[in-house]
Amino acid sequence: MQFYLVAIPVALLWFHSMYVLLEKYKGEEFWWLRTYLLLGSIYIIAIPSLAIMDLIKLVGLNNGIQATFGGITALLMILLLVNKTPKNNKNNNIEA
Repeated sequence: MQFYLVAIPVALLWFHSMYVLLEKYKGEEFWWLRTYLLLGSIYIIAIPSLAIMDLIKLVGLNNGIQATFGGITALLMILLLVNKTPKNNKNNNIEA
């Protein structure tokens, strides 16, 4: 359980660094940026889900409840990533 006391703040810092890099390189595509965003997204989705599942396991609830709450947490993290990251507005400059 002590692992998550370090892992969750690391996930928050990684999300912040992803946000800053996306703002800085808006409209540009680099292979290293894509790799960084992919690895960061996997980490940001997995760590809170595993932390919730571990907490539920410590409480003593069954595996079905553990998997359900882990999945709900993963979905919430995906929504966070999709809604809070900067968007590329390069294709939205349509003139009437």
